[in-house]
Amino acid sequence: WTGGDMDGAGTTTVNGGKTFEISTATPKKLRRNFINNGTLFSQVLPAAMTFENAAVLTNNSLVELQTNTNFFCTCLPTPALFHNASGGTLRTLIASGTSNFLTPVDNDGTVDTQTGILNFLNGGTHTGSFTVGGATYLAFSGPSDSFSAASSITGSGAGGSRRPPRRLPGTH
Repeated sequence: WTGGDMDGAGTTTVNGGKTFEISTATPKKLRRNFINNGTLFSQVLPAAMTFENAAVLTNNSLVELQTNTNFFCTCLPTPALFHNASGGTLRTLIASGTSNFLTPVDNDGTVDTQTGILNFLNGGTHTGSFTVGGATYLAFSGPSDSFSAASSITGSGAGGSRRPPRRLPGTH
C-alpha cells in the first residue's frame, strides 16, 4: 500500500500465504473492512493509518510492526476496531520507539512485544495473551480495557496502566 485511502463498499482480504506491505510513509485511511489471512501484514516505514467509518481490521495471521507506527481512529459516531483474532499475532519487531493504537484493540490472539513501546490508548476487550520481551514496555493507557480470566501477560519486560485500577483476572 503506497498511499491514498482504502474505501468503498466491500472488504479487502489478504489471502493465506500472501504478503500485504505498507511501503511508503504517506498517511493512509482505512474506510472499509480489512481481513488479514496472509503470512505477513508489514509496516516497514514510519507511517500513520487512520481507521474511519467503523472500519474493522481483523488479523487472523501476522501483523508485524517493523517501525514506530500510529493507528488513529475517527471513532465517532461508531468506533473503528483493530481485532487481533484467535490465531492472530500482533508483533513489534525492530522498532525501538513507540507504536500507538488510538483505535480500540480487541486481542483474542497473541500480542508479542519484542522491541520498543506498544501503547493501547483507546481500550479493548482481551481474551488472548500478551508477551512483553526484555527492554520493552506494554501500556494500557485508554479509558477502559477488559481482561478475561483466559487472558495472560507474561515476559521479562515492563507493563503498566495510567488508569486506576485495572482488574487483570487472567495470568499476569
